[in-house]
Amino acid sequence: MLDQLPPATIIVVGALLVPLLRGRLQSLYLLALPIASFAHLLSMSEGFYGHVLLFDYSLQMVRIDKLSLVFGYIFHIMAILGVV
Repeated sequence: MLDQLPPATIIVVGALLVPLLRGRLQSLYLLALPIASFAHLLSMSEGFYGHVLLFDYSLQMVRIDKLSLVFGYIFHIMAILGVV
């Protein structure tokens, strides 16, 4: 089930817990979110994930090809550097 979700979902859902943390734990948690999301991106292979049929339309939640992987890598590296 987790492999069907976009990698950024980890960051977005994980951000809901940030206001509940304080100090050093919050900093470590903020760094762990993009690292976990990047690890999830690395574990995904090329293809289509999360295929949903809605109102006779076929929606693809995640489509991974070589170009989208490059953008995903850049996004996650920038997110990690932004936290640091």
